[in-house]
Amino acid sequence: MNDENLVSRFVGGDDEAFNTLVHRWHRPVYNFVLRFMSSPDDAQEVTQKTFIKVYQKLHTLEQPSRFTAWMYRIALNQCRDEMRRNSRSIFTSLDDNHGTDGHALIDIYQSKTGDPEKQLTDKERNHLLHYALSMLPDDQRSVVIMKELQGLKFTEIADALNIPVNTAKTKMYNGLRSLNRIFFELNLDKEVTDYGN
Repeated sequence: MNDENLVSRFVGGDDEAFNTLVHRWHRPVYNFVLRFMSSPDDAQEVTQKTFIKVYQKLHTLEQPSRFTAWMYRIALNQCRDEMRRNSRSIFTSLDDNHGTDGHALIDIYQSKTGDPEKQLTDKERNHLLHYALSMLPDDQRSVVIMKELQGLKFTEIADALNIPVNTAKTKMYNGLRSLNRIFFELNLDKEVTDYGN
């Protein structure tokens, strides 16, 4: 059953439909939140707060087909609230325990030398990704994470951030340009992919 049908069933009183949504989306939302939080425990807490808010507000969602973008907007707002509460920028310390879903983004920029001694280890990749993402402005970081690490479409990103699709594409392009500059300064060389098409 698709998300739209599950949302409609939940609004109609079927709590099991919400449990199915949580089961389906818990891991992707947690992985998204983890990119902004300082620890897995913080990420788990924010993920729980996200689903509590989704549960409380799901009946207000006028277009169930926009559930994914709406849910990610709530998750992003929960991250921002937590960051404000902590009064500092907090990002995940990506290490081997947090998975490797940042590898594809790093591989875009990794040296083409083929020299095994110059290739990055998993831990080095994760630390590099953490550093590079932390250097981006919040709006660019959010778009890059949603697109590259969460696999959202530009229309979903635009919905989640309440911005036009072309603005999301511009933020993505600028974010990738900034990442390219950061990686180049760290002697990792690869052209930026043009996501504006």
